[in-house]
Amino acid sequence: MTSRDTMVDPVTDDLQVDDEITPPGLEHLYIDSQGSGMLGVMFTVRGKGPHPTAVILHGFPGHERNLDLAHVLRRAGWNSVVFHYRGAWGSEGSFTFSHMLEDVRSCLSYLRSDKWKYIVDRERITLIGHSMGSWAAFMTAAKDPGIRQVASFAGFNLGAMKVFLMDDEILRMAVTAVFEELSRPLKGADPPRLIHEIVENGDRWDMNGIVEKLKGKRILMIGASRDQVAVPEIHHLPTSLELKKTCGDNARVLEIDSDHNFSDRRIELSRTVVDWLKDGQ
Repeated sequence: MTSRDTMVDPVTDDLQVDDEITPPGLEHLYIDSQGSGMLGVMFTVRGKGPHPTAVILHGFPGHERNLDLAHVLRRAGWNSVVFHYRGAWGSEGSFTFSHMLEDVRSCLSYLRSDKWKYIVDRERITLIGHSMGSWAAFMTAAKDPGIRQVASFAGFNLGAMKVFLMDDEILRMAVTAVFEELSRPLKGADPPRLIHEIVENGDRWDMNGIVEKLKGKRILMIGASRDQVAVPEIHHLPTSLELKKTCGDNARVLEIDSDHNFSDRRIELSRTVVDWLKDGQ
């Protein structure tokens, strides 16, 4: 960014576009994942690249895609990628939680390919997850040494649901009903199969169990105190305690007084994420 840009607040101010050769833009993405095409967009930064890049992972099913955050991050000097997992919102293939993890890895491989070498800085890709996207971000970062920082807000710990689904038949029926309602935009999503995936893989999908593998990475974890989807006592607090204990000062943990989508705190959310990214530069 230019010296003039440092006087601009990316959360609230527009940038002065004075680069006619490489202005900010929008790239349409078609990402292959196991033979199926996933749809996405990249909000590209003004100026000669490659630039640091944030991949924003939406939750289940993805009604909130955090596109406002993508614009803010672009103004802050980060390319921002938002894509839809297989079976979601017009992407080809079928949606499953296992596919979701594969799809994040496919997106990263795509961004690290030569196609984007002059636009995307392969060494500076950050995963930013919302809700179940946070779970996918943590699971991926734990196995990918190239991901050096990961952010989560209103994170939903999918693996933590195993014990509830196994021990409480009434809750299992309630979750099935919720999955049936929310999976309408997700092609191939079968609620009983989704629940079977959680029960079958819950132990290794528990975010609390992979914290040790995040050691050495920069972590931002934001909870929502009024969250009735990813209830903090189940999803945010246990993982945040593990992060602070294991990762120390590399983990920044906080709560914002808002709901699951930060509906009344979008500016505060954006400010927190941008400041955290700047601190890591």
